[in-house]
Amino acid sequence: MSLQRILEEQFKRYKDVQIQDVYKLLYQAAFGPEHMITDGTAKRFYEEFERTEPKEGLLVEWISPIDYTCRINLGPYKLQGGSKEALFEWFYESAISKKKSIASFNLMWNTFKELNKEFKYFKLKDVEKFEKKYLCQDPLPAVHHSKKYMKSNKPSYLVVDYQIMLDDFDK
Repeated sequence: MSLQRILEEQFKRYKDVQIQDVYKLLYQAAFGPEHMITDGTAKRFYEEFERTEPKEGLLVEWISPIDYTCRINLGPYKLQGGSKEALFEWFYESAISKKKSIASFNLMWNTFKELNKEFKYFKLKDVEKFEKKYLCQDPLPAVHHSKKYMKSNKPSYLVVDYQIMLDDFDK
């Protein structure tokens, strides 16, 4: 799936998408969920899983034009009776197996900027301001969703490598 299509789907599906949310999506696509692995990760995941209500919606959300990195939305996953243990295992395996790729991130970010010039998702000066704040840092920082996005969409997902899930089903 092309980055243009991924972005179009994000803007169509979600309200109040900000530059920060596009950056987060591209960061997750390039680096996977590795930045999420800390001492309390499992506990936080299981708590969020229990809080999340089963609901209709998109189960798998493709976020990478390069590989099989995707977001698994917890509400639809729970509605389909998905195992929290299996999902966490896929998330964890994805985090430790994803090869960090600054080159992939830069390619996607530059493509986003070109698409933004054409489709005017955001003001060019706002993209430049965001770049000056975040893209000059080494390493690139992981960020949260913007407050507007969080309030409007209440995201609840895990980033996984879909191929890891498929391999698990083949066992």
